[in-house]
Amino acid sequence: MHPDREHFGSNWPPIILFLVLETLLTFWFLVGPRTATQAAIGTGVASAVIGLIALGFLWYEGVRAKDVGLGGRAWIWGVILFVVWWAVVTGIDWAGRGIASLLGRSLPTVGSYEWSLVTILQLVSKILVGFGEEIAWRGYLHNKYVAVIGRRWLAILLAALTFGLWHTPADIVTQGSVLGPLANAGLLSLIGLVFFNLPYEWTSLLPFLALFHFWNDFLVDINMQAPTWVGVIAGYVLMWVALWVYRRLAAKRSWSGDQG
Repeated sequence: MHPDREHFGSNWPPIILFLVLETLLTFWFLVGPRTATQAAIGTGVASAVIGLIALGFLWYEGVRAKDVGLGGRAWIWGVILFVVWWAVVTGIDWAGRGIASLLGRSLPTVGSYEWSLVTILQLVSKILVGFGEEIAWRGYLHNKYVAVIGRRWLAILLAALTFGLWHTPADIVTQGSVLGPLANAGLLSLIGLVFFNLPYEWTSLLPFLALFHFWNDFLVDINMQAPTWVGVIAGYVLMWVALWVYRRLAAKRSWSGDQG
């Protein structure tokens, strides 16, 4: 179930160069997007480049797509698992709304979407964010840290911490403070560890995690409406359940997400 790290080198210089390049991309907003449309397009393009840079580093290391959970079977099962998970979460959300209605109450949603070209562009950009960041921070850096450090759990913790801190320089520039961005980095590191690094190490099912990353950034039911907190909580809990089911199925069939 673990990613195949046989082809990763145990040298630090590629990591340093990788972090410099990926951090520079977080400052793309300095070009001055003036509208929500420009911001969505800019975020999408920057995220795509982040993923492409990571793919370039994987190619340089001689790592195959299936080694990091991007093989053909991983795509098939990752997408299927996500759609099933998404449908179940939506069903639970609807059931919560129905029960609340019967009790004469209503459940607040986590937001609202007025569907327009801008909203569609924002949705697409979040999908690119999910895939770009997961390929970069789990597919490459997570595995590279393990190969370089040797101590798997220390490397995983460092990968999660790096993911959180990666957002900090740009946040400091935009917010004009340090404490807020550092607190946000701590939160993102924890989220990254619990919902991305650990599940990735457990299953190496990168396509599912990329799609879950999209959902985490753009909370929406399968019917394209904002969920209630019932649906959100169910989503985070059932994500682990879905991956547990996948592991059980994979173990019975002697295959995993890192195979082609």
